[in-house]
Amino acid sequence: MNTTNHQSTVSRREILTGASVACVATATLGVNRPAAGAAAAESVHSGGVAAASAAPVAAPVVLDRATAALLGPLVGESIDRWRVVAVHATRSGGIPVVLETRAGVQFQVDILRRDASATATNGVATTQSLAVAVHNTGNGSVATVEEQGLGAMALAAALSARETAGVPVPQLLTFAERAQMFPNAVLDVRG
Repeated sequence: MNTTNHQSTVSRREILTGASVACVATATLGVNRPAAGAAAAESVHSGGVAAASAAPVAAPVVLDRATAALLGPLVGESIDRWRVVAVHATRSGGIPVVLETRAGVQFQVDILRRDASATATNGVATTQSLAVAVHNTGNGSVATVEEQGLGAMALAAALSARETAGVPVPQLLTFAERAQMFPNAVLDVRG
């Protein structure tokens, strides 16, 4: 048996192409990534990223390109002591994101466009162009659970870093615009 060592060089483009093909193949074949208490899947479809979800879904949620670019890489990742469980498609002008604490408690935050006016409601944390709020159905009248507020702030810090790196931000509404345009919208994505 003749064993000859062959050295070959591989370009970065070939590596990235191979990694992309592997990601698409994994998503297409339905290979799941483990999540606390449930399976989470991620797939690429029509230029978007299907968000991971802790609950089984009938069809993958396909994100627009800007949402996928901004948030897709964070799905399944830990940000400080919180894990990004799911990123959902834009709903009523905002992006619902499900985070999970180390204790396994899941909660929703909504990402909207930051309102620069002096009297604006912007949620718990802001970036240069985004506002992150804990979705507790209180319309500002319910106290935010501290661990959830801190998780929203951690997500805002991660989004700020992505914005600074030049990742495009999706077209979103401010809280005031959403309240005016969708006064009776059901915004909770956790069922």
